[in-house]
Amino acid sequence: MTDRDLKSLDRHALVMALWLGFAFLAVSLLHLGIDRANWWALSLGFASVLAGFIAHVLINIVFKTLFTPGEVALGLFVFAICLLWFGLAVFFYPQHCFSLFLPIALGFVSLTAAVIFTMITWLGVRGAFESFDIIRRFGPEKKR
Repeated sequence: MTDRDLKSLDRHALVMALWLGFAFLAVSLLHLGIDRANWWALSLGFASVLAGFIAHVLINIVFKTLFTPGEVALGLFVFAICLLWFGLAVFFYPQHCFSLFLPIALGFVSLTAAVIFTMITWLGVRGAFESFDIIRRFGPEKKR
């Protein structure tokens, strides 16, 4: 194994160990908050996810890397599933979810703001916009 392979493996093991702890704590707190309708447990669950994201960003800074495509895909998928679950829960169980609407909505907004802030910090405003600019990336080629 080369030195680069070892650093990549070290980073991967560190990220997995980090998210294992933060995800367990977040899922436990979110479950407790939803089960007992405790806004503070929900807030701590979202804070745990946010702390895990910040720690992941710090790992990327230490190893001088960005998020891998697999990490981005997994993060977007989990975020979308949780957002869909929240929307369906509000739609189908409005009497139970309205008491928890504010902490859950603020949790999703804070996670979105953290991701946008990270993108603007790393890529700049133009780079953050261009990462979502599908038309320019896959549109017709410019004439030369």
